[in-house]
Amino acid sequence: MLLQILLQVMTDEEIKKKASEAASNAFGNAMIRNILIIVGIGIIYAIIKGSSKKKDETPKQ
Repeated sequence: MLLQILLQVMTDEEIKKKASEAASNAFGNAMIRNILIIVGIGIIYAIIKGSSKKKDETPKQ
């Protein structure tokens, strides 16, 4: 009975450790995704702003 309890405690600790690692990985992946989204929006903004400047620089008569 005692051995069974010890094995269950060890199993619970392993589950907690794996769950903690999974949560940490998920948080890291979410941060990377958010950074990539922000960078992508910045690139699109720069492209649009650059193309609008080219249209504004047409010679006026």
